[in-house]
Amino acid sequence: MLLRKMLRDIRSQKGTYMACVMIMVIGLMTLNLFSIGYENFSISRDSYYASMQFADGFAHIKGMPVSELEKLEAIEEIRQVEGRLVKDARIVGTDGDQSAYLRLVSFQPENEGLNRFELLSGSIGNTGKNDVILDSKYYGANGCEPGDVISLAVEGRVVDVRVRGSGRSPEYIYALRTDQDLYPDPERFGIAFVPYDTMKTILSAGQSVNDVSFILADGYDYKDVEHVIRAMLEPYGLLDLRSREDQKSHLLLTSEIDGMKGMAVAMPVVFLSVAAMIMVIMLKRLVEKQRGQIGVFKAFGLTDGQILIHYLGYALVVGALSGIFGIAVGNAMVVPFTRMYQTMFNMPLVMPEFSYKYAVISLVLATLFSLAAGYGGVKATLRIEPAEAMRPPAPAQSKGTIVENMKFLWSKMTIISRIAVRNMFRNKGRTGFVFIGVMLTYAILGMPWAMKENMDIMIYDQFDTVTVYDMKVDLSTPVLRRDAVSEIMQSSEVDYAESLMEVPALLYHHGAKEAVSVLGIEADSQLYHLYGENGELLQLPDQGMILSDQLAEKIDAQEGDLILVKSPYARWPKETVSVQVVKIIPQYLGLNAYMDENALSALLEQPDFATSVIARTDMSGVEAVRARFDESSQVFGVNASEELMDKYGEMMEMMGAMLGMFVVIGILCGFSIVYASSMITLSERNRELASMLVIGLNYSEVKRVLYLEQWYTACAAFVLGMPLLRGMVKSMSVMMANDVYTMPTKVSALTFLSAAILTTGSILMAQWQLGRKVEEIELVKSLSIRE
Repeated sequence: MLLRKMLRDIRSQKGTYMACVMIMVIGLMTLNLFSIGYENFSISRDSYYASMQFADGFAHIKGMPVSELEKLEAIEEIRQVEGRLVKDARIVGTDGDQSAYLRLVSFQPENEGLNRFELLSGSIGNTGKNDVILDSKYYGANGCEPGDVISLAVEGRVVDVRVRGSGRSPEYIYALRTDQDLYPDPERFGIAFVPYDTMKTILSAGQSVNDVSFILADGYDYKDVEHVIRAMLEPYGLLDLRSREDQKSHLLLTSEIDGMKGMAVAMPVVFLSVAAMIMVIMLKRLVEKQRGQIGVFKAFGLTDGQILIHYLGYALVVGALSGIFGIAVGNAMVVPFTRMYQTMFNMPLVMPEFSYKYAVISLVLATLFSLAAGYGGVKATLRIEPAEAMRPPAPAQSKGTIVENMKFLWSKMTIISRIAVRNMFRNKGRTGFVFIGVMLTYAILGMPWAMKENMDIMIYDQFDTVTVYDMKVDLSTPVLRRDAVSEIMQSSEVDYAESLMEVPALLYHHGAKEAVSVLGIEADSQLYHLYGENGELLQLPDQGMILSDQLAEKIDAQEGDLILVKSPYARWPKETVSVQVVKIIPQYLGLNAYMDENALSALLEQPDFATSVIARTDMSGVEAVRARFDESSQVFGVNASEELMDKYGEMMEMMGAMLGMFVVIGILCGFSIVYASSMITLSERNRELASMLVIGLNYSEVKRVLYLEQWYTACAAFVLGMPLLRGMVKSMSVMMANDVYTMPTKVSALTFLSAAILTTGSILMAQWQLGRKVEEIELVKSLSIRE
């Protein structure tokens, strides 16, 4: 009997229950999607690293005899060492206007070394002279085939290499050419795996290596061996030494995986909590309407426990349906979700199967949240006695509202508005629920716009306000400053040019150290601008160093502190020199330090030199410079800012699906919250609304009363949703921050407006449904119901 009653009650309010189910489904869907994604990516990464012997540490040096590797292998903390030759080469005669590059990485065909690559097509057996294996992303993006010949500018000459097949390596899962790059560009940058004997011939390197990687022995950490490795490699011109955690591909892959883990925790809690709030209010209203029935149940001998179990059944039905649909939708989305990430990360991924683990977790969570909500909704009514339960509840005492005390405002309000305001204050629980729901919806819908806006700021701000040059010419080796600028200015299409020094260095302070790039900029540069915390344009000091805020935080440096600097470009590369931190500035991309180039030259005790030239020109000037230096041994590459911005635009299009998912989730959340609240309101106020119709209000005016209640509440929720949105953006920035980039935390008026428009749309959808229900009110039937 009680079961039939429960099913009848649910059918009569199926829209409200389905709205609650929808919100809970979203929460459980995100739990399954991101949890399974997190586990699959973590397992895929770890197993791939292990099978390919991905190193624990990496060092880049100017050059070292192969025989010296034995000394490194003799270190107790190191299990295995691999020496390689690594060299970036510019591709000569590429189709199109952009410069393209290959990173040549040597390997020993007969050895099971570190950082091995996985052969995907072709063959490496019996490789002939200048045969290479290309990474699969570059191979596919450029339509390569076995037998293709690629011309490379390397070591001052043009070398032809022949493609033998494609592969991939754990070292280049997320392949970036420089630390300043944000996204892989497989059309213009790839990895070429070259047999060591071929590589040393191409580079005329003899029996030497310029890249060393190592795996630690069991029980040891990178910090245990770092100082020993550094001391042994510094005589050979140590340019960079970093752990696996700081290796850029691993860093960005791990950041993405950790982001999935954060989403798997945060989003389900939010949506399940909202669904539980709806259920509490829904069941509370239900048992209040059924006080008489509860009294009859008690009079016939049903215990409080039996009645409690009956009403908890309503919550369990919602939890069970939510669990089933949430599990199904979440598991169905995992495969396309995984395939989307395969376009970004070049690694074998474990294709997900149905996860019984997270199915059980989802059902348990759905049950716990449902039972807690159900108990919270019915516990108060169960304490009353049968005789009291069969009487209608005493009407709540009504006091004047705050708005009524504002005579100047109250006197100007219409009757419809006054009724709406009184109803809002008469039922604070319902009003508070709508308020919290709309505020949360506003913040969720604002997040995609804020993320896109801040990513645009991060990139376009760099090009529009900081690096305002149109072209950057990277030099193969340092060149005297005036000669480098003069050479570029010989092209008539170039309007203006400046030199730039990019010096690898190690900064020490308070026991912390950080490998960075120190940029030497012309004192009154027109093409490279630095800005202070308040947006003011800074002048480079004659002495001292400017640090980015992220870098300053990593080495615990403050303005006025003295820090120690060591660089392989210095006259005495083994010694440190001190320099004062004169300014700390906000920076979104990379960890950089800045100096006046004359001051940097003096610090290094080296003559004036440039590692690159930046210029103001148009695309015809870029093309002219590329054509002029296509086979030059002095120019490594020519890059146009316009091309980099176009590439960013393409990447943002790929992210559109993820941002769109957030928008859809937010709209569904807002619709479900307002709709559930509306249906609950309609159910408990059916007689009241019918009375309004009897005394002369028409259906449109009754609907206006309900709509105004929601809009007044929504307007207040919009106001408080703004700081909530700001807080969510800041939290997201902290979660996503790494050594490659830091997300800005700005939220513009356009983002606030977009969130308000989308939230308004979800409310209007719910009100359209509410309006249809109001028009179905039957006056005689409604007035005969005892409240």
